[in-house]
Amino acid sequence: MRAIKDWTLRALHGASVVKKLFIVFCLVSLIPLIVSAVTFHDSASKALEEELGANTAEILKQVDSSLSSFMLETERLANMVRFGEATINFLDMKEQSDDLFTIQTYAEIRKLLWSIGNLRSYLSGIYMINDNGLTVYGNAENRLMKTDYHFSQQPWYKEIMKNKQFRLYPVREQDYVDGQPAVSYAGRIFDFNRGQDRGTLLINFNPDVISFMSKNIQLGKTGYVFMMTLDGQRVSPSGKFPEGLVNLPSFKERLKKDNGHLIVPDQGVKMMVSFHTSASTGWKIIGVVPFEEIAGGIKNVRFMLYMIVVLATVLIAFLSIVLSKAITKPLKLLEHNMREVESGNFAAAVEVGSGDEIGRLGRRFNRMVGELERMREEIYLSGLRELKLDMLHKEAELKALQAQINPHFLYNTLNTITCIGEVNEVEEISVISKCLANMFKYSISPNHYASLAEELDHVEAYMEIIRYRFREKIQFHVDVPPLLNNVKVVKLIVQPIVENCVNHGLGQKMGQGNIWIHITARQEALIIRITDDGIGLKEERLAELHAQLKKQENSSDDRLTGLTGHIGLLNVRQRLSMHYGEKGSIFFDSSWGRGTVVELSVPLERYP
Repeated sequence: MRAIKDWTLRALHGASVVKKLFIVFCLVSLIPLIVSAVTFHDSASKALEEELGANTAEILKQVDSSLSSFMLETERLANMVRFGEATINFLDMKEQSDDLFTIQTYAEIRKLLWSIGNLRSYLSGIYMINDNGLTVYGNAENRLMKTDYHFSQQPWYKEIMKNKQFRLYPVREQDYVDGQPAVSYAGRIFDFNRGQDRGTLLINFNPDVISFMSKNIQLGKTGYVFMMTLDGQRVSPSGKFPEGLVNLPSFKERLKKDNGHLIVPDQGVKMMVSFHTSASTGWKIIGVVPFEEIAGGIKNVRFMLYMIVVLATVLIAFLSIVLSKAITKPLKLLEHNMREVESGNFAAAVEVGSGDEIGRLGRRFNRMVGELERMREEIYLSGLRELKLDMLHKEAELKALQAQINPHFLYNTLNTITCIGEVNEVEEISVISKCLANMFKYSISPNHYASLAEELDHVEAYMEIIRYRFREKIQFHVDVPPLLNNVKVVKLIVQPIVENCVNHGLGQKMGQGNIWIHITARQEALIIRITDDGIGLKEERLAELHAQLKKQENSSDDRLTGLTGHIGLLNVRQRLSMHYGEKGSIFFDSSWGRGTVVELSVPLERYP
């Protein structure tokens, strides 16, 4: 997203205002229009999809109704067979013999089976097997069953014995007759006299009877209906059976529900697939039809939306061009007059005919041109006067900054105190006064610059005074390469920082503390790093100090106000800026309870 934004800004950077306004007007108008059209199209498509899915489901329920009626008829046939007296006698038989009772029993059962099958052409055979292994059957065309076939050893027969209840089973080959495919209605025969299952009834049908139930169902022009079991087996060998669709993971997951529909792609064609679970068999009745064949209405909606978007785009583009030119025409006139002024023609003026922002801009432009004409003669003299005042101002600032630290009259007074200390043999007064005298002498010297060695001597004199005050509490460490001692620096930039370390960091710390001064040369810069391990500053105080430094840097008022207790730091920053400009900098950081670090950077210049 950011890359697109950057590319757009770069592309529009050099474009005219007319083009930018045209693009803005088009985007503001077209984006809501397109979003609304897409949203409406999606909503209409989903609503139509739901409606078509519901209609297709109703059609599939008709197939289920036919299947349920067929099941009731088949159940009635099964009851005619399993509740007959001859059937009970057959279940008692343990072997087939030539006695009269056995022959009559077989004859009665075959007669019943023949009468049932003779009136129903779709029946391919009825088989009854008792648990003793005997079989009696009747089938179309009197086909003979294999004599050495053992039903009890077949997996499909074991499934029937396991399920017990009568139900429809999908197509399979009749390998016990002639191998022809058949759909079976089968279940266990229950003997109410003995209270147990004693045989199995198998009623086979031509698979076409199942296919016929969905054959006349019309879904669109090329749609079709098929049936399958819960585990994905086809019920009938005839008719279409889309194995690719059946094996789709999304299709299998959706079929876990009893009813529903989904849209799936099939060879690049969007297909509507509806399914319904038969209450009587548990089979899935599935209808498949290309979505476009039954969704003619959505084509009309889509075409109308396309036409509306195209016409609206043309109208918006036309209006955007007209409005863009109307808005930018006064700006172009103003631009032309600006070029005239640039060339020195201060008589150029804009004709103002409106009271809007552009009209007000034109009036202000005319006033500006008049002022330029009046001030043109004064610019040169005014520039010289301002330059002179600026130089005087900078000189006054330098003197004022030094006066804040270096009152000159104190120097003679301190020399007098030193003499008194020596006469009266008071070493502390003598040493402290001498150090102070040296410090003030250094401070009031007329030169703005000194060598690095002189600056560090000034700091050492200050630390000598501090040692008498704090004794061994504060340790002072200086690390400076001898080659840098002759480097020229602005006076009084290190001692104020060290004084801050003492007053604000180590003076309030419990126990011993340290101040380190580490000086290095980095390319063309001299780096002076002053570090202490005092109490440091809290985050809010540190933020306040940084804000004040930033404010002072950006302000034209260089007076040292607004930050009590850190005037030395601000003083140093000001004098670095005055003497070195952008080449002089100060870095300041602190952490509460850990200490403070200040790093000064000045140009690397040596005395000749």
